[in-house]
Amino acid sequence: MASVSPLAKRLPRELAHNPGKYAALFLLISLTIAVISGYLVASRSIERVLANDKASCRLEDYSLCTQFEASDEALAAAEDVGPGSRIYRSFYSDVALSATGRDAAARQEGATKDVSATVRLFKNRDEVDTASYVDGSAPVADDQIALSRTFCDNNGLRVGDTVRVSGRELTICGLVALPDYQALMVKNTDLIFDGLTFTVAQVTPQAFDRLKGSITYHYAGIFDERDLSLKERDDHERDVVKALSDHGARVTELHDRTDNAGLTYADDDLVGDQTMYATAGVILLVVASFAFAVLTDATIEGEAPVIGTLLASGYRKGELVRHYLALPMAVGVMAAAAGNLLGYVVLTRPYATLYYTSYDLPPYQTFFFPELLATTTVLPLAILLVITFAGVMRKLGATPLAFLRGEVGHNSRRGGLPLPRAWGFVSRFRARVLLRNLSHFVVLFGGILFSSFVLVFGNMMLPTIRHSGEQAARTIPAGHLYLLKAPLEIDVSQEQQDGAAALKELQDLQDPARELSRERYLDLMRRSSLTADDPRVRAGHPLNSRHNAPKDVSEAEKFSVMTLRVPRAGSSGEEEVSVYGIRVNSSYWRFDVSGGKIVMGRGLASKCDVRPGSQYTFRDPYADRTYTLAPDVIAGSDTDMNVYMSQSTWAEAFERDRDEFNGYASDKSLSLDERYVAGELTPAQARKAGDQIVTSMGNIGRMLTGLAAVVSLLLIYLLTKTVIDRSARYISYMKVFGYHESEIRRLYLRSITIAVVTSLVLTMPLALWLAERLMRRALADYPGYLPFVVPPPVLALTLGMELVAYALVVLLHMLHIRRVPLSEALKVQE
Repeated sequence: MASVSPLAKRLPRELAHNPGKYAALFLLISLTIAVISGYLVASRSIERVLANDKASCRLEDYSLCTQFEASDEALAAAEDVGPGSRIYRSFYSDVALSATGRDAAARQEGATKDVSATVRLFKNRDEVDTASYVDGSAPVADDQIALSRTFCDNNGLRVGDTVRVSGRELTICGLVALPDYQALMVKNTDLIFDGLTFTVAQVTPQAFDRLKGSITYHYAGIFDERDLSLKERDDHERDVVKALSDHGARVTELHDRTDNAGLTYADDDLVGDQTMYATAGVILLVVASFAFAVLTDATIEGEAPVIGTLLASGYRKGELVRHYLALPMAVGVMAAAAGNLLGYVVLTRPYATLYYTSYDLPPYQTFFFPELLATTTVLPLAILLVITFAGVMRKLGATPLAFLRGEVGHNSRRGGLPLPRAWGFVSRFRARVLLRNLSHFVVLFGGILFSSFVLVFGNMMLPTIRHSGEQAARTIPAGHLYLLKAPLEIDVSQEQQDGAAALKELQDLQDPARELSRERYLDLMRRSSLTADDPRVRAGHPLNSRHNAPKDVSEAEKFSVMTLRVPRAGSSGEEEVSVYGIRVNSSYWRFDVSGGKIVMGRGLASKCDVRPGSQYTFRDPYADRTYTLAPDVIAGSDTDMNVYMSQSTWAEAFERDRDEFNGYASDKSLSLDERYVAGELTPAQARKAGDQIVTSMGNIGRMLTGLAAVVSLLLIYLLTKTVIDRSARYISYMKVFGYHESEIRRLYLRSITIAVVTSLVLTMPLALWLAERLMRRALADYPGYLPFVVPPPVLALTLGMELVAYALVVLLHMLHIRRVPLSEALKVQE
């Protein structure tokens, strides 16, 4: 039997002598690989689930909305342009929903909560954007409804529960995921989805007609040729809009599927998070590998006389290199295996749940990806091998005589530097501890920088979101902003209101002369004619058929608004911008727009790098026109993404009539004819968006914070323990000379404390800067602007978490110093 090499016999002794060191290294590598592999497998599995679903659901290529229903002739003309496409009606109606859900946050069992939300009703889809059912089935009876799974999960609703929609009770028959509403976006321009107070639903056609309110005339198009380039798609969609406009249908929204936030938000989130996790994982692995290298250096320095003897006895440098690489690589291989096992088996479901809590996705399946397994195994080991090998080769470059004399490492250079005598013994002693271990503290600085960055990013996420929600609420100047499809006049007499109501009743019938009695038909015709002579009606302004109190009418303020696009500064995309025409000296908007001034929101200026006095090009994608605007003032909140000017300036800039308007601002709720209402904005909606982000991203923030805390603890422990290990002989000398343990701790641990605290203070500005850069880059392609906010309590919490981690390390070091034996001082030092 072949004899075991003397070097190989040393490996078990080294492992037994330093179990804490190698256990910490094992945990650092395995936890990092587990987090990265678990996330990547979960996110790639979700991507495959989505790809399979999109291939089977006849996903739209583009979607558009018209002001009023397009005629069959207009749709036929639009379908015939370019390479051709098929356009499907996919009308929807936003109505009120109320229910009693289960309160999962309450401590008592069976607790309930009141649910109040907006539900977007669709008829059962069977031609385009067909639904996936996570639970239950599609509605078949008029008293059934299928609701978004995400909304139901967030509000404690299940199949079989009862909800009230438009005042009628319906039974939830299924939990649905619509492919064009994977993210529950109320509007495509919203910064964030809303799975708390907004949901989509499918009902039978008969139930839709009974429950509907104001209808949005939404259409989904599928190209005859599905492999068109992006430019060909864009050209085709412009031709579709022109054909509809030529036939009297005014297009108010147009979105290619690549621009549909409800459809792409989850995909973009997955891709962005994969990049973030992979980058963070590589950085952490590099830091961990440097920790391995530093610890191996310390081991080589501690065994310098032994190494010198081995080299003098004929051992080759290659044998020693393999020996000192063997234990780190063995630990690395075991850590990689354990990390992948933990990631695949334990963490994939929790990671998938993070996305299923936020998005309406088809049922989850975990897939096996061989390339990911190779990446999360080979790459970490390669990084570990290269960095550790470089460190070992650098250390073993000394001569055998230098090893025998103990002249390796940095002791002979920095440790012997002359220090000022005025410092005193204690100060000079601590300075020499820092100098002798400078390389360890440099790596410690890098590790603390990384952990501080992750801690700051995780801790600042929720405060930033809450601040942005409050700031976004401030950009809505009134209790209600009503967006109109046509300039609806609300200052009407009772007679005009009755006439408008009669006209509405006639227009709602397909053939009034046949469906009504002659007397009723003539009465409605007579009453509706009372509005014909009103000059506002002749100008194309319909009259409101609903009653509003005179005071509410007088306090309501007309405004004009138009949606344009402007290039973003941080990406190749465009930002959708609302350009408002408001009254000079408005009661709601506190901007000076007199004299033709143009005011640009502070958030838009930051996102698109806008400067006062410079000209910027804004594009109308629906009319294929561009406009040049030069802002005079940057104002508003940090999240304000709008442009403001007077109504006369707005009419002149966009070549509209001076009396044209398409909205009302009012602190009071107005009763408006739902046929002319395009939407409503309230400050509460903006706050709800912030609540949604907190709900969906809170777990991610807590996970990042927990990981950073563990990493910080392990790195500080490993790198500071090496300082104690290298100083074991000196600590033993001090014990022999009669120093108390408390005095020894003050000399060594305070030196380490100085290095740790200094690193914490110096890395905090860098961590803040990196976190802000990362957030801006991550959100560059998303609509809206999220200002970076780190309140002082967040900084205090971050520093506190790292100091608590260090306090735990100090307790371990105190025990370590106590265990240093007096016999260490008696060992022969050649």
